[in-house]
Amino acid sequence: MFFDLTQENAPVPPRNVYQLLVDGIVPRPIAWISTRSAAGVDNLAPYSFFTVASVNPPILAITQVNPPQRTEERPHKDTLSNLLETRECVVQIAATSQLEAMNSCAGLYPPEISEFDLAGLQRADSRLVQVPGVVDAPVRYECRLREVLPISTLPMGGTMMLLDVIGIEVSDSVAGEKGIDPKKLDALGKLGGDGYSNTREQHYLARPVVQS
Repeated sequence: MFFDLTQENAPVPPRNVYQLLVDGIVPRPIAWISTRSAAGVDNLAPYSFFTVASVNPPILAITQVNPPQRTEERPHKDTLSNLLETRECVVQIAATSQLEAMNSCAGLYPPEISEFDLAGLQRADSRLVQVPGVVDAPVRYECRLREVLPISTLPMGGTMMLLDVIGIEVSDSVAGEKGIDPKKLDALGKLGGDGYSNTREQHYLARPVVQS
């Protein structure tokens, strides 16, 4: 089965392209992002289009898929709107034990609703940003907005957020010799549809050494 995405006469609908992407590119790490609006409302939302863009300097890349019902009053999801207002956030890595709480933050709630309160999550004071984090999150990356890259304004188009990591909080429960022990982290991953995975089953294999 081959899907030709270049055809103009019989294009593959965006919803079908979305499924082909999110069902095949798995598991994806999840950025559980807390932000604060200019009005002082704390937002918390998960994003699975998430990766490391650079190590030196440390930069995270997170993409927002445009919401289906964009308006002039609400052109973006709350995370991006808040980042544009205050330019700070905390990116949490959620553990498997936090699946239900994290998933409850995925709804498109009104901007005046704080997902911290909705999910019954305790706030943790951050060290370098004003935005709070989630107390029980095993890893928290405190970030400042570097750049927003609009990729497409079409429905289901994308907007990439580049975040400078300025501080990293690692819970003692997952600490290891190099900072974080992946065996202890038990991080969640996103599959297609409503599916999630964990990182409890791990395989280790040394990379080939190429002699120059």
